[in-house]
Amino acid sequence: MDKNQIIETAFETIKESTEWGLENEGKTYGHWIDGVVTVVDNILKRISEEKSGRSVAEN
Repeated sequence: MDKNQIIETAFETIKESTEWGLENEGKTYGHWIDGVVTVVDNILKRISEEKSGRSVAEN
């Protein structure tokens, strides 16, 4: 997958969850969205590091 496909997949995941999220009380949905964004951000950072030749193990 490339960067655009990853971002598109994350967007679709969040988009499909909005009905559930609007019905959910409390902070659960916000935490779930934060988790999706965090995972995607970490994947994109890893891809960037691999493309730049930096070892992922250096983190």
